[in-house]
Amino acid sequence: RQAEAADFGQPTAAATRWRVTALPSAPLPVPGVGRPRWFVELIRCRAGACADFELEACDETGRLALPPHLADRSAAT
Repeated sequence: RQAEAADFGQPTAAATRWRVTALPSAPLPVPGVGRPRWFVELIRCRAGACADFELEACDETGRLALPPHLADRSAAT
């Protein structure tokens, strides 16, 4: 993975550079495969800050979602 990280430092015309890694699925209340999850890293962002996110597959609204333990940060403080 260090070799991959070195490639991200090379000049490019892209405004952003992302890396997406699969995470273990989140359990669902029904048996079978859980909800897919990913660790998404914004490695390069021209004129912006880098960041990383943990995302889950579509929620009930059909959108990507933050896992429940990250969605409501006010409850954690």
